[in-house]
Amino acid sequence: MRKNIIFGIIIILINFFHFYFYANFFYQHHFSGRMIHYYLPDWVVVLNIIIGLIGIILGSYLIANKIKLRLVLVIEFILLGIALWSLDVIGNIDFSRIFP
Repeated sequence: MRKNIIFGIIIILINFFHFYFYANFFYQHHFSGRMIHYYLPDWVVVLNIIIGLIGIILGSYLIANKIKLRLVLVIEFILLGIALWSLDVIGNIDFSRIFP
């Protein structure tokens, strides 16, 4: 019970910062006059915003004991893999150097 609350809060915080970074990036890219040093395609930004929201929902379900910890961790690692894959597709991360 206590372990679910601790992991739930950690998952919510990580996904909140993930959501906030990409939502702020989307806002800065489209609605402000600031110059951005690098650009991401909109589908990558929106995908990462959705991943952050799903993670926040999963963390709150874990705190409410509606879902098991193991399932939440599996889903979180899959979502993180999708987020990293989306950055690899557009060429920002070169995984061939990390995993030869």
